[in-house]
Amino acid sequence: MEIKPETFRPRAFVHRQPGWGRWLRGGFVSLAVLCGAVGILLYSDPTLIPQAVDIARGVIGPQPVALLESWVFQARDQARRIQYQTTGNAPALAWAGPTPIIPHVSAAPASAPATPPPDTATSAALSWAPFVFTPVGSLALERAIVTPDPARPYVDTALVRIDLKAAQLHLLAGTQEPISTVKLARPGMIPAADQRNGMLLAAFNGGFKAANGAFGMGVGNTVLLAPVDGLATLAIYRDGHVQLGSWGTDITASPNIAAWRQNCPLLLAGGKPTADTELDDPKLWGHTVGNKIATWRSGLGLSADGRYLIYAAGDDLTVPALAQALALGGASRAMQLDINSWWVRFVTYTTDPTTHRPTAQKLLTDMIGDKRQFLIADSRDFFYVTAR
Repeated sequence: MEIKPETFRPRAFVHRQPGWGRWLRGGFVSLAVLCGAVGILLYSDPTLIPQAVDIARGVIGPQPVALLESWVFQARDQARRIQYQTTGNAPALAWAGPTPIIPHVSAAPASAPATPPPDTATSAALSWAPFVFTPVGSLALERAIVTPDPARPYVDTALVRIDLKAAQLHLLAGTQEPISTVKLARPGMIPAADQRNGMLLAAFNGGFKAANGAFGMGVGNTVLLAPVDGLATLAIYRDGHVQLGSWGTDITASPNIAAWRQNCPLLLAGGKPTADTELDDPKLWGHTVGNKIATWRSGLGLSADGRYLIYAAGDDLTVPALAQALALGGASRAMQLDINSWWVRFVTYTTDPTTHRPTAQKLLTDMIGDKRQFLIADSRDFFYVTAR
C-alpha cells in the first residue's frame, strides 16, 4: 500500500522523541561493547567461531556476514603485505607431522629414498617428497609446497599428491551436511571396516554447506542434493577410478558412479585456469566471500591421465591462486573445496601401537583438528583415502 506524503510526519515523530540521538549513540556503544565481548569470547575459545558465524548468518543473513568476513580477511591480508614489505618476513607454512618412515617390508620399492628430499618448490621446479606408504610399502601420498601467487610471494600452499594406483578415494556425507530431505543413515565417520589393519591413510574436507549454493552430492544410490549442470564435479566410480569435470558434459548420471560431489565451477580445464576463476560472482562461489578475497582455501585436482589426485590447501589464497597451485601440482582439471580456517582440514593416519586403532595427524600446524578427526561423527561431508 502506498503511503501518502501527508500521512507520514517524521518531524512530529522526532519532536516526540527528544532523546532519539542519545538513544542511537547509546545503541552503538552497547553494540560495540557486545561485539568486543563476543570477540574476546571467541578469541579465548576458537571452537565457538563456526557456531557464532552460523548464528550470525541466521540472524542478519548470509550477505552481511560475508561482507564482514571480507573486511576482516582484507584487513588481515593487508597487514601481512605490509609486514612482508617492511621486514621481508611472513608466517611460514609448516608441516605438522614428523618425517615419514618407509615401512620395513619386503614389498617396499627399492628405489624409495630412506631420507625424503626437501619438499619445497617454486613455480619453476616442483619436488615431491614421500609422505605416506601403504602397509605393503607402496608409496601412496607425496607432498610439496608451492608459491602460486605473484602478487603475494610470501604465501605458500601445501600440496598432497595421491597415487590412485596405490590408494582408493571414498566420500561420506556428514551428520548434518549437506542438508537434505532424503532419508539416509549418516553416521558421519569413517566406517570401522576401513579403519582396520593400517589400511586407512588420509582424510580431508569436502565442499560448501547446502546453504552456500546447494551444490549437488550423491552417495551410493542416494541423491542428497540434485546435480546442477555445468558445475565442477568429482565422481568416484564403483571400479575405483575417479573422474573430475563438468556435470552434464564430462560427467553424467550413471549406475557405475559410487559417489559424487559438486562445488562451484571448474578451476582448471586442460591444466589452465578457467575464465570463471576471474569472475567475482557470488552465485558462482557459494554466496560467500568473493573469489579475489584471500583466505584459507582448499581444492582438489586430477592429473590428465587420471592417476593422481592433487589436494591443495593454504592460507591467504584467492581463487586464481588456488587454481595456479593445483596447476603447479600437475592437475589437468580441478575444483575448489571448502574455505576458511575452520573447514580446511587434511589428516593422515598412523596405527597406535597400544590400541591398534588409527590416530589422526594434521597436515599443517595451523590446521584445525585432533587425533580423532573423521574417526568420530562429523557434521560436514568429507573424503577419505584407503590403501588398495
